[in-house]
Amino acid sequence: MTTRIYSADIVLLSLQKSNPPNLVIDAEGYASTPLWTNPTLVPHHYLIPPEDGVQGFDFVATPPPVGTIVLQRLTKTRANTVMPAIDITNFWGPGQALKGIRCYAQTNTKQALFDVPVGMPEVANIPAAPTAEDLSFAADVRPLFRDVDINMMIAVRNLDLGSFDVVSEHADLILSRLLDGTMPCDGPWPASDIDTFARWIALGKTP
Repeated sequence: MTTRIYSADIVLLSLQKSNPPNLVIDAEGYASTPLWTNPTLVPHHYLIPPEDGVQGFDFVATPPPVGTIVLQRLTKTRANTVMPAIDITNFWGPGQALKGIRCYAQTNTKQALFDVPVGMPEVANIPAAPTAEDLSFAADVRPLFRDVDINMMIAVRNLDLGSFDVVSEHADLILSRLLDGTMPCDGPWPASDIDTFARWIALGKTP
């Protein structure tokens, strides 16, 4: 049984030279743990064309079997598909152009839009591939922990969440608690904050 992966990261479009052209869609993202298989882009089907003219896809994969012991660690995954012989300008009907592609994951969406008159992809809202310099503990991760969280964990577990060394050592455990909603105790983090923390881990835990 497939399900949406944790987050979508990059969507790239390219048109193959044919008449009419084939649209190739490449997407990259992160599964919440290793051992996810068969990443796939599943198209949305519409009774009425979407107002924004963007075709949606679910970015899905098959999670590990129930009972499999895996670390809560973001794992990069990639999927691609081809929309063959499409008429971009009249995709949804006469004069109704296909404006782009949007991929849906559990915690976010990413899209690529293109310039229909030119007929070649015009990248929009697609970040460059992240690097280790994009996230650091001091600038991005430490501010996620409130003083009350830090003081409570020091008192209860003798773990200082304000310390790079402590958080780096226990990062996988912290992420698993964030993902299952048991940390912090008064309510889960926003998905965007969890994504920031998970990316920091995936990019090497920069101080």
